[in-house]
Amino acid sequence: MPFRPPRLYPLTDRAAGTATPRDQIESLLAAGARWVQVRDRAAADGDRLATLDAAVPFARRHGGMILVNDRADLARLSGAAGVHLGEEDLPLAAARSLLGPVAVLGASSHDAASARRAAAEGADYVALGPIYATASKPDAGPPVGLGALREVRASVRIPLVAIGGITRDRAAEVFDAGADSIAVVRDLVGAPDVAERAAEWVRTVGGGEEPPRGLVFLTGFMGSGKTTVARLLAERLGRRFVDLDAAVEAGAGRSVAEIIAVAGEEAFRTAEESILARIPEGGDAVVALGGGTLLRAAAARRVGALGRLVWLDCPLPEALRRCGSGEARPLLRAPAAPLLAARLPGYRAADFRIDAASGDPAAVAAAVAAALAAASRGAAPHPL
Repeated sequence: MPFRPPRLYPLTDRAAGTATPRDQIESLLAAGARWVQVRDRAAADGDRLATLDAAVPFARRHGGMILVNDRADLARLSGAAGVHLGEEDLPLAAARSLLGPVAVLGASSHDAASARRAAAEGADYVALGPIYATASKPDAGPPVGLGALREVRASVRIPLVAIGGITRDRAAEVFDAGADSIAVVRDLVGAPDVAERAAEWVRTVGGGEEPPRGLVFLTGFMGSGKTTVARLLAERLGRRFVDLDAAVEAGAGRSVAEIIAVAGEEAFRTAEESILARIPEGGDAVVALGGGTLLRAAAARRVGALGRLVWLDCPLPEALRRCGSGEARPLLRAPAAPLLAARLPGYRAADFRIDAASGDPAAVAAAVAAALAAASRGAAPHPL
């Protein structure tokens, strides 16, 4: 389970307290919450979008992320980090198509079967509830209890969020039953002082973990190991892993080799650029992308605006040895040296250069993690 949501997951609720949704969001994030789900069903769409348009940049400044309840369209328009969908809302596949590969998709469930279905359909996390009786959502149904939480934990490998009637004195037993995160509504935003109560929750459950530092992009020539290293790095950092090639394939319904054979490399690069354009700022994922992506100036600028770029530098002879015959890599049907020469300016513009010649993906991932940690402490970046 490499992707880890924060242990505290607040939701806003206009009806639960006297503060406005915008004030609730600001208090929660200022107190140390990393994620806030904006749930404001009674508001008009324009008002909801206005709240989100203010909340998303505020969250980024505080190292947090905004997710939107139910409405993938509002998440897309506001640049929110993701959406939480009920069982009768937009299908997960449609939300993924709309929001792109980096967005966080959460799904509600009421039992193990619905949780397994959500996981199979691509949810990044599943929420189960209500665990206890709750007044925050009158139509939530009867409490499912800790027994159902244990059953769902045994049924799915993706992160599990518990919701419904959970107070601080119940948090320990909820975590013990298998929850990775606790979603809280009324006990947070219904308090007279939302910021003070949020700080108490953060101290209780550890919800103030190190905030996300934006997206991390790993690039390098074919054979550098960027996909494997990116996956291992995502596991180390507790972030989502995204393979840009796989995202293009999923959208096109065919392999990269087939796309290039049928429509040409430019069509493939256009598809990459389209996906990058849909990625919101302030995300929290590790993305593997090919050096050819950086050949387009607009794509390179977009990567630079979204996060940090890491170049896995591997000598060309070693990279070609790892690629073998190259049958699965259509670009290697041309001489490799000119391909590398064309990509080098993009590589050299990276924030970090990491030696990937060792062939040990775990060691390379550890080196990337160390470089990122040093940069977050204000140390000098890894020399290029």
